[in-house]
Amino acid sequence: MRAHFDKELYDLTQQFENMFRAVVTSLEQSIIALTTQNIVLATNIIEYDKVINQQEIDIAANCTRLIALQQPVVKDLRVIVSFMKVSSDLERMGDHARSIAKGVIRTTKHASFEGVLPYLVEMSQRVIDMAKFARTAYLAKDEDKAKEIALMDSKVDADLKKIGQYCRDMMKTDAKYVSNGAEYISMASHLERIADYVTNICEHVVYIQTGELVELEDMCDTAQ
Repeated sequence: MRAHFDKELYDLTQQFENMFRAVVTSLEQSIIALTTQNIVLATNIIEYDKVINQQEIDIAANCTRLIALQQPVVKDLRVIVSFMKVSSDLERMGDHARSIAKGVIRTTKHASFEGVLPYLVEMSQRVIDMAKFARTAYLAKDEDKAKEIALMDSKVDADLKKIGQYCRDMMKTDAKYVSNGAEYISMASHLERIADYVTNICEHVVYIQTGELVELEDMCDTAQ
């Protein structure tokens, strides 16, 4: 019976890892689409979000079935419940990557100012690194690493402020930059929200190990 449960849990873990990888790839490609103004790539990202949505549905269904049929012990139950919660966070991260891709398409219709792109690339790389590190920490159930990753969120918040200020300054210089300035600020906001979801994922690492729901964002603010 335990061997069968372990096999089911392994398969669920593989599903989860595939979804995590798909979300990170969508995020990476959305930034490539931005820097290259690749409308075809942006359109593909928007369409691929349907796959990510289905992955969440499949994971939730398998989690529910595993709980109902196998009646897991407490720690196994925490793992399964966290899969459901984190897959929901991943789905929302995918939504934000899709929104960035939609913004890329809109920016091709208005006057751009390329000076903001290095800031967006730097911010996106920080967020992508957070997501990749969180995936590793989650699968390894590394509580200490999860807390370290959450500390990176404050730098993402600072990136958002810097990009917002830069764009507002450019928008003041010439009205032709208003449309894309607003788009770039929106993209940075999407990246910041993705980082928040990554922090949520890190909180679930702590939950799996301890059974406690903690607010790592509050802990990070205290540590600053």
